[in-house]
Amino acid sequence: MPPVRESEQKGIGITINPMTDSLSDTLLRLLSLLDTPTDIPVLGPMIERELLYRLLLGPQGRLLRQIAQPDGALDSVRRAVACIRENYNSRLRIEALCDASGRVGQFSISANSGGFQILRLTVKKRMRATLLAIRDELKRRRHEPVRVVGQWLNRVVTGYFNYHAVPGNLIRLGGFSLAVCRLWRQALKRRSQRNRLQWSRYGRLADLYIPRPRNAHPYPEDRFASRTQGRSRMR
Repeated sequence: MPPVRESEQKGIGITINPMTDSLSDTLLRLLSLLDTPTDIPVLGPMIERELLYRLLLGPQGRLLRQIAQPDGALDSVRRAVACIRENYNSRLRIEALCDASGRVGQFSISANSGGFQILRLTVKKRMRATLLAIRDELKRRRHEPVRVVGQWLNRVVTGYFNYHAVPGNLIRLGGFSLAVCRLWRQALKRRSQRNRLQWSRYGRLADLYIPRPRNAHPYPEDRFASRTQGRSRMR
């Protein structure tokens, strides 16, 4: 099945589509098994599997796949609504609602106002996929000059930070930077069987080529304040 992309997660909840010829043919073959009950144990599961396959590839297959995902967005909404229904007559805290929906770590309490703000965090699964791609590329570039590999890593990590460095995500990006440092050190140690690269020497290379995460996309009020510096907006 094709995966559900995040850009496709928005859609209507109720819709009607005409039945395709392939779907109607599968459904008729499933109903025809009622005339031959002895064929149901053998052919029934196969035709049922084909029917589900046709539905998942149909016009609303994206929505069906999203509903079936145990950790999808709709599943989080369902668990949050169930928590509200169970505790509708009692005081419900936001932390408990986050725990019930499975979105732990995506809300935080503001120290100044006491309210909640949404934290945009990099998905760990995608971060691991990026680290695996960097590891494979480091293996391929293992015997290239250190300066060339360091410059390439600098471009890769800088581009990654330019996209993901948003408020609240810097701690996770710090872990990403540390993981890249470890991968590069492992690649450097495998350049030779007698190589004993110490952390003290490697630390200078890491500081030179691998940047540290910084906030590349501050909140709008912070960006505006840094540009106006207290002056009037109309100037």
